[in-house]
Amino acid sequence: MKMNPNPQEVDLFDRIFLNMITLGYQEEKRIICEGANSTDDIAMNVFEWTEDEIERSKIQSLRNQPHDSRFD
Repeated sequence: MKMNPNPQEVDLFDRIFLNMITLGYQEEKRIICEGANSTDDIAMNVFEWTEDEIERSKIQSLRNQPHDSRFD
């Protein structure tokens, strides 16, 4: 979660987290990334990814996602 989330971001986080718990996710470690305003910031600050690594990850995710006709 980024710093100072707005109500919509908190709602989205809560819904995603509930789905993860329902699927069996167990939180073992919580990371607080002060000053982060995006998931890119978290990836760079916590995992030390470069901008190129982040971009490659996004491209790979888009290529591997299943087709969902609701988004056509």
